[in-house]
Amino acid sequence: MEEIWDAIVVGGGLGGLAFASRYAKEGNRVLVLEKGIHPGGCASSFDRAGFRFESGATTVVGWEEGLPLAQLERDLGIQFPRIPLSPSMVVLWKDKELIRYPEREKWQKEIARVFGKSKRMEWFWRFLFFLSDGLWSISGRYLHFPIANGKDIFRLLRTLRPKDILIFCASFLPFRWVLKIFGLEGKEEWISFLDEQLMITNQCKSKEAPLLTAAAGLCYPNLINTYIPGGILRLSETLVEYLEKNRGECHLKEEVIRIRKDGSESGQDLFQVVTKKSTYYSKVVVCNIPIWNVEPLLSEEIPARLHAIRRFEEGIYSAFTMGVVLRTSSLVPKSYHYQIHLSAPLPEGGGDSIFVSLSHPEDKLRSRDGVLVLSISTHVSDPETWRERGKDYQNHKQIWVDTILSQLAESLPWFRKEEIIALHSASPLSWQTWTGRKLGRVGGIPFSYFSNPFRFLSPNVLSVKGLYLCGDTVYPGQGIPAVVLGGSHLAQRLQKKEI
Repeated sequence: MEEIWDAIVVGGGLGGLAFASRYAKEGNRVLVLEKGIHPGGCASSFDRAGFRFESGATTVVGWEEGLPLAQLERDLGIQFPRIPLSPSMVVLWKDKELIRYPEREKWQKEIARVFGKSKRMEWFWRFLFFLSDGLWSISGRYLHFPIANGKDIFRLLRTLRPKDILIFCASFLPFRWVLKIFGLEGKEEWISFLDEQLMITNQCKSKEAPLLTAAAGLCYPNLINTYIPGGILRLSETLVEYLEKNRGECHLKEEVIRIRKDGSESGQDLFQVVTKKSTYYSKVVVCNIPIWNVEPLLSEEIPARLHAIRRFEEGIYSAFTMGVVLRTSSLVPKSYHYQIHLSAPLPEGGGDSIFVSLSHPEDKLRSRDGVLVLSISTHVSDPETWRERGKDYQNHKQIWVDTILSQLAESLPWFRKEEIIALHSASPLSWQTWTGRKLGRVGGIPFSYFSNPFRFLSPNVLSVKGLYLCGDTVYPGQGIPAVVLGGSHLAQRLQKKEI
């Protein structure tokens, strides 16, 4: 019989790699199987036309003491490459510019400059900071969430602090109630700012967002924000390097096509993981893929609770992304991240804003030869419209590309179309082809589905011993810090046999 692995991870995204590294640290042999040519999943980089592009525009936060990336560095004894950024981003709409400073006092002054100074606004942000800090504290300390049984309730009560009770109570409230309580619900430009910030982090707007996730999402630019030299791919490569030094392996270009139960030859209760190249055996399987991609992989003898994941089908976003290489000019960008509100929404389910990330001048791999590499992303609310490459597909893409380029030229004084030396674009269909995600869905499940924290999907939602999920569609959800936290917690629970 083939070698038996302690765990096999299906999908080489950051959540799965965080699990694999953390589990390997405890002496377990872990195999990661990734269909792509690079690890990282949706948080990766790729080379084209001699330049390195990011898979999409994104920020990387979570470096404070106790937060997921800092904690993973400490646990593994590694160092991720990074360059601190300030400001975190610049938001542009109509004739306004708002600079998202990470320093809280500085940010309070900036928000007062743009929207007017008031005690209500000041206390509103203080309240959000309190909730955000509390949520990160609870998330870091408590491994057993969402609660699945009586033992989990006991573990929760054992670790609760008095302040945690307030945070849990707040988790049952909608964000719109708090806006109303503070008298901040009426101004159109203010709500537009909140809505587009929440679309980045919550995949929903202020009317639908739960209070706790909205607080964390609106305050994330006030965490330490960083640029990853060499591309965001370097995060995953660092974890792969650690894994391979600790008796683990990461196989690229090896797509999993079936997961079966198998115990006939060894007498052990094992899983059989079948790829297009080989068959592997493992005691544990962790699916680091979206919930919509799990069901087609499971053989009939695995009695999974599939109804628990089938309810998440409506209102799931995909993305339209672009990469642009620009000759630099004498005008220096104020930030390496921009959110630009569009003068009109993109057609056929397009977003109301675009998010732009720039290469850093200290990154000699990406910013060489006096060029600036831009990664651009926007939401697609109806990815089904991009399902086929029909005769109108290229025209559809070109309309979006032209609209986005015109908005960039209008909003950014240093962006000139005539200075573009390379450009590519990717639709939801491109994302589906590249990542394998159903309909190219990226960014996880909108938090509007989770009116309270107990509605989140847990890693053991399938109720099959030894078969678990991690990534952006299970708790704690979307974003690099969240998926890293989820993968790390799953590894610790498995090691302690508390799942």
